[in-house]
Amino acid sequence: MAIERTEDNAWGFFDRELTKNVRDWKEIFDYGPAVRSGPMSGSVPQWPEGLEEFKPRMEAFYTACEQVAVRLLAAISRNLGMPPEHLSGCFGADQTSFLRLNFYPRCGAPDDHLGISHHTDAGALTVLLQDDQSGL
Repeated sequence: MAIERTEDNAWGFFDRELTKNVRDWKEIFDYGPAVRSGPMSGSVPQWPEGLEEFKPRMEAFYTACEQVAVRLLAAISRNLGMPPEHLSGCFGADQTSFLRLNFYPRCGAPDDHLGISHHTDAGALTVLLQDDQSGL
C-alpha cells in the first residue's frame, strides 16, 4: 500500500479498479514514465522498497514491450499499404504507453466473480505476455 496509486498519480499499486462499473477481482501495478503535461500530469513511477531488482527489470521490460509495439505498428502500416513509419508517426512524446502487471488472487466463489469484466483495452495496441495460467 506504500506505493498505492492516487488521484494525482496514476502509477503504482491498486486493488479497487472497476470495469463496466463492477469491481475487478484483481490487483495491479502500473508503471509508466514521469508525465509532465496533459491529463496524467504529475504521475511519477513508484517502486516498492526492498526489491532492488524490481525497478531495473520493469524498466527493461517496458522498453522491450515498447520496441515490440513499434515493430507491430510498422507491420500493420505495411499491411495497410502505407510506409512502415506511418502509424508510429502518430505516437510522439505525448503517447501514453504503460506497463501493467495483473495479479488475480484466488477467489472462494469463482462462479460469482470475474477477474475483470469483458472490456476493450484503451489505446491503439496491447502487447500481452500470458503465463501458464489459462483464462484469456
